[in-house]
Amino acid sequence: MLKGKWCLVTGGNRGIGQAIALAFAKEGASLILVARDEAALAGAAQACTAAGAGEVATHTVDLADPIAVDGLARDALARCGTVDVLVNNAAYSVRANSPLEGDPDEFDKMIAINLAAPMRLTRLLAPKMVEQQDGVIINMSSVYGQQPSAGWGAYSATKHGLKGWSHSCAATLRPHNVKVMCVHPGCVYTDTARKKVEEDPKLEEVVKTHLMSPEDVAETCMLAFRTSSRCCPLDVTVLETPPVQPHYP
Repeated sequence: MLKGKWCLVTGGNRGIGQAIALAFAKEGASLILVARDEAALAGAAQACTAAGAGEVATHTVDLADPIAVDGLARDALARCGTVDVLVNNAAYSVRANSPLEGDPDEFDKMIAINLAAPMRLTRLLAPKMVEQQDGVIINMSSVYGQQPSAGWGAYSATKHGLKGWSHSCAATLRPHNVKVMCVHPGCVYTDTARKKVEEDPKLEEVVKTHLMSPEDVAETCMLAFRTSSRCCPLDVTVLETPPVQPHYP
């Protein structure tokens, strides 16, 4: 489905981002993988090439730096002309981000990575999608983007903001045949889940039995391509079964 398409995936070196990149690779996409960890990016690129990707490029970028984000967009357009698919997956969180605890500087970093960077990349890459009258933008939100949780105020705010941005972008870009999809995953078995099990081994059975896999979320993202041009999945929430409380990003 994606042969000849260039897809840029932030946070594409591990977890959900790598699973999305691999799903795209299996459909013949060419990929631009973005993260801060150069070694992990190299491993992800190798896996995507083996899975069938047309070409794979990597960019080591700190998405909290707007100048670096601008450079990423500029380099991507110089390389491929048009980014056909943009996946804003990278996210940042800290344990304490409520009105009563946490470092406001960390709040700013969450806003920069979780919200400002996707907005900036969309603004820089969407005009070319409109020009070619074709494109897909997938924003990775969270269940916290649908229902805030005590103790996760700043993170929830960024994900609510991302949902709002997605809806506005969809209204603006849909007439130009550009789909904008916002995905809200619940608990996924990623590095965060593994760390929680290390901290509390009693969680291991719950985590392994109930949590979704990154591949589940990647398959959800494929709805944007499996549906016709007349259909745009705008908000998609995917939850583990049965839901695990409390949720965490």
